[in-house]
Amino acid sequence: MTDVSVQGLKGLSVSRWGVRLATLVVWAALACAVMYWVLQWPRAAAARADQPATLSVAGDELSTPAPTPAAMGRALGAPSGGGERAAAPSLAARLSLQGVVRAGTHDGAALIVIDGKPARSVRVGMEVEPGLYLLALEPRRASLGPDPRGGESLSLELPRPKTP
Repeated sequence: MTDVSVQGLKGLSVSRWGVRLATLVVWAALACAVMYWVLQWPRAAAARADQPATLSVAGDELSTPAPTPAAMGRALGAPSGGGERAAAPSLAARLSLQGVVRAGTHDGAALIVIDGKPARSVRVGMEVEPGLYLLALEPRRASLGPDPRGGESLSLELPRPKTP
């Protein structure tokens, strides 16, 4: 049998078996890619449904349960507290003064961060949080209290500027 060649571009001679082999490789790669995504489809559906993925080994079904918060804390190095919840942070630890704008002696506003959320502007006499009011402002300090006309129970100070 004679080797029949096909004239390629610019005079290149390519045998029919070379073309067939290249076509086979391209189709095999395409089939592998399609098979990969078909096999990934059940895993993606399980992840979307918040179900733990299961693994079947020789007829035994193994499932991985979701980790508990205590187990995650231990894995990340949190000290074990015997299962007790951490005490709620104090009010002073939750609040941070970011800026003070005064207009006279009894008027102005303060920028206060609560629980790490973006700072918000609070005018003198307004409620910062339920049951906590901004009472007075000084150049680097804000006084807070439970009653808008009552006494101070907490004071916040601006952090000192860094000196070069």
